Amino acid sequence: MAARSFLRFAALAATLLAGASCVYPFDVEIPETEYPVVVEGDIHIGGTTTLTVSRVFPINNSSATDGPAYYSPYSSSSGYMPGVLINLKDCYIEGEDGTRIPGTGLHGGLDPYLYSPNGVGSVLGGPVYFDTSRLRADQRYRMHIDISEDILETDWIEVCKAPVIDALSYQKNENYQELRIGLSMHCSGSSFFRWSFSETWEYHSYVNSDLCYNPQSMMMEKYWANGQPSNYYCWKEVSGGQIKLFSTENQTDDRFEDLAFHRIALDDMRLQVLYRITVQLEAMSREAYAYWNNIRQNSEEQGSLFAPIPSQMTGNIHCLTTPNRGVIGYINAAQPAEAVLYYDNSKEQFYDPTRYRPNLNPQKVSAGDIRQFDDLYRSGFLPYQEIYEGLSSYPTHYMWGTADCIDCRKLGGTKNKPKDWPSGHN
Repeated sequence: MAARSFLRFAALAATLLAGASCVYPFDVEIPETEYPVVVEGDIHIGGTTTLTVSRVFPINNSSATDGPAYYSPYSSSSGYMPGVLINLKDCYIEGEDGTRIPGTGLHGGLDPYLYSPNGVGSVLGGPVYFDTSRLRADQRYRMHIDISEDILETDWIEVCKAPVIDALSYQKNENYQELRIGLSMHCSGSSFFRWSFSETWEYHSYVNSDLCYNPQSMMMEKYWANGQPSNYYCWKEVSGGQIKLFSTENQTDDRFEDLAFHRIALDDMRLQVLYRITVQLEAMSREAYAYWNNIRQNSEEQGSLFAPIPSQMTGNIHCLTTPNRGVIGYINAAQPAEAVLYYDNSKEQFYDPTRYRPNLNPQKVSAGDIRQFDDLYRSGFLPYQEIYEGLSSYPTHYMWGTADCIDCRKLGGTKNKPKDWPSGHN
C-alpha cells in the first residue's frame, strides 16, 4: 500500500527533524543495540497479507553490510536510513479460534530466492505472504514474528468493518486544466479510513516507426520482419507515494461523496491514450488512525514541535524477549474494498498535447554511411524514416532522431502490456 514507504521513512523522522531545524541543530545518538525493527503490513481478511521486516542502521555503520541492503526511496544527510533486512525464522497469523496461517515466500514453501540454504527456512526480511482469503471477520487475530534474536507479537486485533466503494469518477476542471478523480464510499460502524492506489497507463512515443537499427550487424531492420511490435506503444505502472487518510468522525454518516483525492494535469502523458487507477480502501481502528496520522504529519508536514517522533510512538507490536527493544509499525486488520476506473482519451479527448514539444533533432544520413549509423546510435539517436530519391527502389537516405522521441521505453515505460489491458495495441 502507499503508506508502506512512509513507514520506512518514519524511522528517519527524529534525525530529519534535527537536521532540518533552522534554530538549534542537534545530533541524535542511538546505541547500536537499540536500532529499532520496522514491521510493515496489515492483515487483509479475504485476500493476501504481505509483511516485510527491516531494521534501521546508520548508513556508515559497517554492520549494515552483514545483510543485503534495503534500498529506500528516502535517505538522510544526518546519516540514518531504514535499512537492513533481517532474518525471519518463523512468522504466522493466529486467530482466537486456534487458526494459524503460516507465512511463505513468493512461490510458497521455501523459496530459494528468499530463504537461506541453511535449512531453517529463514527469509531475508521478506516479503512474506499469508493466505488470509478464508479468515473470518468476526474474531480477533494477532501476528507472531520470530526473528533471529527476538520474538515479536502484536496485540489481539479486531477486524474493522468492510467499507463499500460506491463509485469512482473523474471530471475535467477547466480552470485548473486538470482531471480530478473522486471517490464515493460508505461504511457502517467505522469512522477512520486509509486508501492507496496504483496507476497504469498506455502512452506512445512522438514518432511511430517500424525501423530499427541492429548495432551488431550495423544494418537497418524492420520490427515486423522479426515478429516484434515497434517501440511506439508502452505501458507504465506506479503506486501512490503518500499516506491517504480521512475520517468521518465528525459527520452524521460514515460516508463521503465525490471526495477528490487525485488530480492529473491535462497535459500529463498518463492521459494520452488509456489510463487506469485501482483504488484500495480499508477501515482502521481509532488507534491505528492516530498512529498513521502522526506518521503522515511528521513525514509530509514535519509535524509540530511537540508532536511525538515515530520512534516514540507506541504501536501494537511488542518484543516479548527484549521488552525495551524498539519496534516501529502498527498492524491493522481490515477487509479492503477495491475499485477500478478507466479514462479513455479516444472518447473524452481531454489530453492536451500542446505542451509536449520533444526535440526530435532530425538528421538525414546517406544509406551507405554505415559509420555514421553507428556514431548516431551511440550518441542516443534512432532511425525513424526511409527516404527514396530519384527512381531508386531502395532507400537512399534514413532520417534519425533523438531516441526518446522514437522509443517509448526511453520515457520510463516498458513493452510489458498488462494481461487484462483492454486496448488492442502492442
